Amino acid sequence: MLKLINWLRPSFQDNDGTASYRRLTAFFLVMIDAYIVLAGKITTGLMLNVHYSLLAAFLLITGIITTQNVLQFLNKDK
Repeated sequence: MLKLINWLRPSFQDNDGTASYRRLTAFFLVMIDAYIVLAGKITTGLMLNVHYSLLAAFLLITGIITTQNVLQFLNKDK
């Protein structure tokens, strides 16, 4: 187990060796979303919205999408 932790540790650190809270938060959001999907918790519309919001938060934190992209998507029909 220690070998696995030592292997994963550098992916959660910045260049100076300290913990990257952005990377840890993104990992935490992905783990929560994976639990929701794999445990079959998406049975209502509310949980589907939770799933979408976790994915959007992950994409925003990692920089794959921007807030402007999200706003354009939400306002595309207006």
